[in-house]
Amino acid sequence: MNIYDTIKNISFFENRDLQHGIDSTTNVLNRRIIKEYIDFLIKNNICFSMCLLDIDNFKLINDNYGHNKGDILLEYFANRLVNTLGKHGAVARYGGDEFIVIIEGDISYDSLWHIMHSATKNIEDIFFDEQKNVKITQSVGVVRFPIDANNYDDLFEKADKALYRGKSKGRNCFIIYLKEKHDNLVFGHKNASLYNSLDTHAKIFSFLTNYEKNLTTRIKELITFIKMALSIDQISIQGLEKIIVSETFNISGPSKINYLDVKEINDLVDDYGVFYFNTLDSSKLNSNLINFFKDENINSALICKIDVFEHYYGLVRFEMVKGRIWQPHDLDVALTISKTLGVVLSHLNNYRF
Repeated sequence: MNIYDTIKNISFFENRDLQHGIDSTTNVLNRRIIKEYIDFLIKNNICFSMCLLDIDNFKLINDNYGHNKGDILLEYFANRLVNTLGKHGAVARYGGDEFIVIIEGDISYDSLWHIMHSATKNIEDIFFDEQKNVKITQSVGVVRFPIDANNYDDLFEKADKALYRGKSKGRNCFIIYLKEKHDNLVFGHKNASLYNSLDTHAKIFSFLTNYEKNLTTRIKELITFIKMALSIDQISIQGLEKIIVSETFNISGPSKINYLDVKEINDLVDDYGVFYFNTLDSSKLNSNLINFFKDENINSALICKIDVFEHYYGLVRFEMVKGRIWQPHDLDVALTISKTLGVVLSHLNNYRF
């Protein structure tokens, strides 16, 4: 399917000369023509949804494989978007690895969710290399006119906020803007990432060293905070023989989190005691682990050993129902929890963990 087939029934594009409206790299609409289309819809008070998408970690592709390979990926990605979302609306390249999809009509939140869910699943099976080590995913921020905003600048800002929220959740997801959830998001400051990271790590230390509360209560409060900070589906802290504290936040996840035998990951953790996988088809996993996480309905996990001075106490487990590309910040947080908890436990000789 090409871009002309997908827009031929959209009145705005009828009898319009698109000679200068097509992006030369991806063969979808370009930024100029999509902006004209959006302005037309706003001026005529026509309801629509705007999806702002980008390719996760695209810079790494350019840096490791070169810009020619990057252009090939952009074209392939754009073609996937056209085949998946083109039947619903108009696809355009906004710039770099960013794309915009405009879907006309007053679409309900649930209907829009299903459209975006289908689009995300369609992109998830793209691998950039023959060895299937580099998986291509997308993050998407979605807004609706006039529900969320009534002008282009505000729509784009709110779509960007939703996209930013998706990035902070670990990428490979879509976020439909909701005022009560996303309106107060602040981003763009050159030091925002640094201060957010420092704040997260300071709070972890504060929770675990608040000796006015018992350790189980501290861990439970920490887990609730981490769920909100990183949007993890389920979190568990396990000891040498059993799960100590666990919480499941995703309604499609398992009702009970089972104990993971540390022997299964002993040879897989790095020098810091960290092990993670982004999808169940990862080459890192053996058959026992694949079966374990399938039974748990888990497709992505980040696991850290709780240890200090070569004394092992248990595991910190972050797990996702969907695949997730774990980011350095996620690993930093899990490692801070595991090491801080290890130090705390080393001073509680009578605590049964």
